Order: sequence, then structure tokens, then C-alpha cells
Amino acid sequence: MLVFLIFVVYFLIFFFWKKYVLWRPSKPVIFLFLLTTFLFPSCKEEESKSVSITAAQDDKRLSPQPESPQDALLPAEVHCLETKETKFCLINKTKDPNTKTYSGANIYVQKHVKSNNEWKFESEHYVFEEEFDYCEFAKDFELVTIDGTDYLYFAYRLSPMGNATDYTNLHFVLLSLKDFKQTILQYGGEPVYDKKGADGKIKGECTNLASFKNKTSLLNFLQKKVTNSPMIYHPTEDDLDMCLAKNYREQWKLDNPDVDIYFPLFKKETPLRITYYDESIFPDKNSETFDFIENNKYRAVTLFRGDVLAYDKTKNKYFPVLVNECSHGCNKSISFKSENVLEIIYSEANNEKIIVDLSLMIYKGE
Repeated sequence: MLVFLIFVVYFLIFFFWKKYVLWRPSKPVIFLFLLTTFLFPSCKEEESKSVSITAAQDDKRLSPQPESPQDALLPAEVHCLETKETKFCLINKTKDPNTKTYSGANIYVQKHVKSNNEWKFESEHYVFEEEFDYCEFAKDFELVTIDGTDYLYFAYRLSPMGNATDYTNLHFVLLSLKDFKQTILQYGGEPVYDKKGADGKIKGECTNLASFKNKTSLLNFLQKKVTNSPMIYHPTEDDLDMCLAKNYREQWKLDNPDVDIYFPLFKKETPLRITYYDESIFPDKNSETFDFIENNKYRAVTLFRGDVLAYDKTKNKYFPVLVNECSHGCNKSISFKSENVLEIIYSEANNEKIIVDLSLMIYKGE
């Protein structure tokens, strides 16, 4: 039809010019006419093919499709491990997994087998689901054999979303490829931050060793992974030097072994043993503090749900008044009741009160 219309248009133009302008088409013009006649059908044909392909894609997209595990929610691969005939993938079935850190993780292991040089889905196995913690996987992911059984090894970190606590759980996992049961060594603790506030490694301990009864080989393997894990804090020589100001918290606990570091509601007459420091133990100016007070003799600060620290103006020394490792329900306000008496009130714990007479403390390091 298009060819016919083109022919009619060219004929009318030719007739008009021949009759009224006495023009004769040159050979180039005739060539152009013939070339155009052949090209237009070709373009139309390509256009038809394009429309046909798009329609087929739309039909496939809109028509009901059988749901398979690898299609559901378009899961993103976290890790994949391949052998010659088998591939295992940890996948996260969240809808928006754009980064390494996943909020609301829904983790599965998928098994694929090679057939005709292509990977074919075979099975899927639930690993864990976490709605309220951030989940981050370690890079270490491997296939191991322990006591004749094949396992997938991987590790992940669960960190709290809110500010109520810093307590973090690390999970070191052996997933049996025989029955897809998990053996997990849990490590719990709090992050150790540097002065710049960089995200810290976790300082804590294994929390479920009792569950490894009669699983010595599995425990030994996972404990080695814990020891070498970059997610875990490993102390340096300076970290173990209790004379350094940065280690004031550990030194305070050594000085006061009988004081509860979570809710230290000691009596007024109980003296605290305190180490003086020449170097400041106060937080950086950019750090979040809850309260700051001073009088003629002392300057004191309470950290958000943390320690109470002080500075003696007359001696030019810094010292910790109270080391507190509570993570929630322990926000405090501080005030001076007299020159030497500091009142600490736990505003999140029924206003429990601690009275500390700074003149009665047993100081060392003067």
C-alpha cells in the first residue's frame, strides 16, 4: 500500500512539471525515486518486526507466570560459590537490596546444578529472617568438609537499627549440604570506636558454647574463624596498657571490681578507687553528650547512656567517676549538690539516685 501511494505522489509531481513547467526528470532523480521505493518497504518491515517483538515481551510480562524461587521478588545474590557441577548462592529476598547492608534480611540458600553447560535451579533452603536489625555478610564464603560431611561456611553481622543499644551479634555458620541444618557459633558484644568515630569492630565473647556438646570438630573450625575474623576486635599492645588514658574504662573496672557496671547503685559511704590521667578522657567536641556541668573546682560530663567523667581544675587531672555499660534505661542527669558532692540521677530508671563525694575517692596517679 505504501509503495502504491509513493508511486501516485511521484506520478502527480512528474505530470505537473511536464505539463506546466516542461521539466524532464534527470537520470539521478529517477534513480532516487527507485531507491526510495525499495528503501521504504525495508524500513516498514523492520518496524513491523520491532512491534512484534515488543508485543511478545508484553504478553510474557503480563500473562500469569509460574512463580519459581529464583524469580520471587527478584532476589539479589549475596554470595555464590561454584564447583564443576554445583553452584550455591546466598540470596536476599528483600525488594530493594542495593547495598551490602540489608535492612529486613530474608536469606535463603539456593542450589543450582549444571545441565547442558547451563545452571539449572534445583532447590532452595531457608537460612534466617531478620526484620529489625541491619544485616551485613562477611566476604568469607567457602565449601568445607568436616568429619566426612560437606558444609557451606559463611558469617554475618546483625546490628541494631536504633540508638537504644550498640550490642551486636555475629553469627559464624556451617550449613550442612546433607540436610541443610545450620550449626551456628554466636559472638556478641559492642563495637570499639576510634577517636574519629569510625565504625568499630566487635569486642565481646562467644555466647552459645554450651550448645556444641559432642560437636568438637565443628566448634574448633568455627572458633578459628572467630579468631581470624576481621569483624572482631583484637587488642593491640597499646590496648592492653592500662596506664594509657584511652583504657580508662578497663582500669576503672580493675580498680572497682565490686561495683555493678550496669546499675551501680552504691551507697554514699562506699569509696571509689580512681586513677588520674594527664591526658583528656573527655569525648571529642563533635561527640554526643547528654549533660555538662562545672563549678569552681570540677568540670563533669555524662555521656549518653554511658560514663560520668570529670576534670579536677586544681590538680589539672582527668578521671572517670563512673563507668557504665548499660545500653538502655540508663540515661543520666548530673548536678553538683556542693563543691565536692556530685548527684547522678537515672532519669530512665525511676529517677534512681547516686550521691558521690569526690573528696572521699581513693585517687592514684597524682
